[in-house]
Amino acid sequence: MSGDNYYVELLMQNEIFHKLYRKKESFDSLEFAIQLRTNQKTILDAAEYLQSLKRHFITIKQQVFEREWKLTSEGEKVVADGSYEARIFSAIPPEGIALQKLLNSVPRDIIGFNRAMLAGWIYPEEKDGATLVFRKVDTIVD
Repeated sequence: MSGDNYYVELLMQNEIFHKLYRKKESFDSLEFAIQLRTNQKTILDAAEYLQSLKRHFITIKQQVFEREWKLTSEGEKVVADGSYEARIFSAIPPEGIALQKLLNSVPRDIIGFNRAMLAGWIYPEEKDGATLVFRKVDTIVD
């Protein structure tokens, strides 16, 4: 057991021992973790420690793991504002826009530009020595 978590692990071991031996209950580690307002790994670590003792206090019947997926702050921004390629597409007016102006106006500009090109939503065109970008389609589904 690590020094920082010693008391938490000891408390979890005590809770597990109490639940199993005094109340004669089996338990789901995920539900038990929710009841104790901790994470499942803390419960599993405590249970594995008890299991490792010479007397074999407990038996793990089946291990089930749960993963939790959360958006990063960047992912939340994409959900709120649209993908990089959709933002590039939206920044192009019907008459087109200078490439450099477009790239300076949208975050993650080159990623969005490349993806919008690959999706067939936009195209660049040379006019009077400048590179302009135009919409190839009227609407997109992001």
